[in-house]
Amino acid sequence: MRKFLSLFVILVLPVVTLSQAPDFTMTSTSGETYNLQDQLDSGKTIVLDFFSTTCGTCQTGVPTVEKIWNDVLLNGDKGWVWAVEIGYHNETQIDEFFNEYGGTFPAFSVVEDDSIINPDYGFDVPYAPQYFVVCPDGKYKNVALNMVESEVDRCAQQTGIKSNTYQIAIHTLPNSFLVANLPYSYGDIQVRVINTMGKTVSSDIISGSVHNWQSPELKKGIYIIQVSGQGNLHFAQKVAL
Repeated sequence: MRKFLSLFVILVLPVVTLSQAPDFTMTSTSGETYNLQDQLDSGKTIVLDFFSTTCGTCQTGVPTVEKIWNDVLLNGDKGWVWAVEIGYHNETQIDEFFNEYGGTFPAFSVVEDDSIINPDYGFDVPYAPQYFVVCPDGKYKNVALNMVESEVDRCAQQTGIKSNTYQIAIHTLPNSFLVANLPYSYGDIQVRVINTMGKTVSSDIISGSVHNWQSPELKKGIYIIQVSGQGNLHFAQKVAL
């Protein structure tokens, strides 16, 4: 009698998680300084294009990224493409690369400061090209080039940071923050404190008619305070303690 061995195949589908982007400031090859959180606070989406001047795939990808920069992000009106060269080439080499292949979006060298590609602080980019799309709420996703535009569209569907209708205020105390005038009429409100590495150091759900919230004791530094409710980001502000 034959014996049949039944094979049970379990398909494990990857779960895409959205991480909080670390805040950073960089100066482009043209001398302009950009801060990530400042741009997110204005409701803009950021496409981070990690590339190398010696990467063939990076070269062929420039026209696609340029089209997104021109047609979707409207040259900075709706968002930004920031091209970060991870091969430690200087600014002259980077400018020559984009002059040859046609990119007009801001580009950056990591020769002087490579913290943005340090996995302990910034983004984990062991190879190029890689594309990260950062939505106005600070969440980002690593996507293939052919998915960048659709991810930008998804970010655009967010309500983003609304005008501060409720006059939410941040008061700095000796070792903590007091968030006042919370929009309790929206039901449950989430208050998050995020450090410059994108790590949430405090998060609470506020229910009922609570107007104010105080953070736990924090170390001195720069933080981002976010107030969300019903899936919308109502308020975000960078503050120093």
